[in-house]
Amino acid sequence: MLTILKLGGALLTDKSRSDSLRQELLARVAREIRTCMDAELLDELILVHGVGAYGHRPVLHHKLHRGLQSPDQLLPFSRTQSQVMRLRSAIIAALQDAGLPVALILPSSGMTAENFRIRQQFLDPVAGFLRIGMTPVLGGDMLADAAAGFSVYGGDAISVDLARRFCADHLLFATDVDGVFDADPRQRPDARRIPQLSLSQMGGVALSGRDLDVSGAMAGKLREIHRVREQIRAGMTVRLFSMTEPGRLQAILSGEDFGTKIAP
Repeated sequence: MLTILKLGGALLTDKSRSDSLRQELLARVAREIRTCMDAELLDELILVHGVGAYGHRPVLHHKLHRGLQSPDQLLPFSRTQSQVMRLRSAIIAALQDAGLPVALILPSSGMTAENFRIRQQFLDPVAGFLRIGMTPVLGGDMLADAAAGFSVYGGDAISVDLARRFCADHLLFATDVDGVFDADPRQRPDARRIPQLSLSQMGGVALSGRDLDVSGAMAGKLREIHRVREQIRAGMTVRLFSMTEPGRLQAILSGEDFGTKIAP
């Protein structure tokens, strides 16, 4: 049983502030993953993380998401890589402190793009580390792009691509809101959670993204999830939920109903 768990940037950081890692929450999330493994609720696991404030703000500020437009972008590109690496290192350290044998894999070292679409993926390292009992960890990255110079490869897209490539049994998106709502719950206290969303309903949901999210916030997640519609119809479980409260991952893996489930 393979689970791909995406830890959202909005969960791990405050996207309105640079370098705003929620260290205590990260440590608790790491311990909860370890608890689920010890309880045999998780077997094989691939972790994907968003980059949150560490990546979205500089990417937008320097227009890196539009590809190479000027040599003046190259130094900001390099600095953004370094800033995101600090986040990666903190995530890896928290997972290791929780007793998880993780293997950091950089998408930009084995994947390329063309016209903002994935062109090549070398995923043998992911398969190899899974095979010996480790947990591969990947995160949002900037890829070399044959046409655009470079392009963003976000955590949601990575999660979906890995789910397709490795035929995942569970694809879980953990963020700071408890699933899909009929309006933005941060702005509308009366927003109602949608417990189950079918593939055919996705286009009709009123979604409100945030300006500081180049991946399109919840709407972006649903667009990416739609790419695994055949896998969902074949039985893959997909759920969006919050891990801001303790115990949610364990509850979902035990069959409790939190967040939003994507139905065929």
